[in-house]
Amino acid sequence: MDELQALKRSLDEERLARKAAETIVEDKLRELYTKGQEVELALAAEQSARAETQTLLSALEAFSSKRDAREILDLLFGFITNAVPGASVTGVDEPVPGAALTLAVDAELFGAPRLELRRDEGGLLPKEAISLIRALVAEAGRALENARLFREVERLSMTDPLTGLYNRRHLETFGKHHVGLAKRHAHPVSVQMIDLDHFKHVNDTYGHSMGDVVLRDVAAMLTTCTRETDLCTRYGGEEFCVVLPETGATGAVSLATRFIDALRRMSFRGADGDFFVTASVGVAE
Repeated sequence: MDELQALKRSLDEERLARKAAETIVEDKLRELYTKGQEVELALAAEQSARAETQTLLSALEAFSSKRDAREILDLLFGFITNAVPGASVTGVDEPVPGAALTLAVDAELFGAPRLELRRDEGGLLPKEAISLIRALVAEAGRALENARLFREVERLSMTDPLTGLYNRRHLETFGKHHVGLAKRHAHPVSVQMIDLDHFKHVNDTYGHSMGDVVLRDVAAMLTTCTRETDLCTRYGGEEFCVVLPETGATGAVSLATRFIDALRRMSFRGADGDFFVTASVGVAE
């Protein structure tokens, strides 16, 4: 009997020990499973972060190579729709309530005060995508600002600061282009050279500031006498040059006459009273 009870106790102890071992194993398995999930989540987060970083790097490279606002916007919309499958991007005037992400952006650069992003099926945008979208918009905004500055610098490099007309540098480019077209298609193109007479006398008598007024007013009048397709430039000093595409010598002479008549009707107020200026105009077809 004592041996039987001892055997029973031994079996009970063995069962308890086995159960405890099984519990330990189960706990370890759960711990390993939890750690495995954490590792998978960490790997997924790392892969997502790498993908977002690569998307931003690709966007930065793509944006920086563009100088046209429309091209930059098209790239932005492409990156957004790739980042959020099924998303659509539209411009809106006011914030849109509901399942949409509304981003405030520069109205002048984007052509709309805001961009509305939403899924085509009307679902909410994924939260993890919102930060990427905002970063893409920020990069696009910087690219658009750089494009605007580039265009401004380019404009200034082609513009006479006093009169606002194009300068001689732009004339050379524009003139060659239109002369080439005229030769290729056998169409006329004419050029006027305009020289204000005795302009040194104006500067010496009324001062250079008044001379600047005369040049600006003559430039403005010259612009009103010509078409949008014509090119009015300040050639240098008191000389102006006008390129007239699709215009023969007869039309160019007629325009020169109209310009001289308009100039005769202009008066300028000096210290000793009003004075007038005249000009000599040469025409070539």
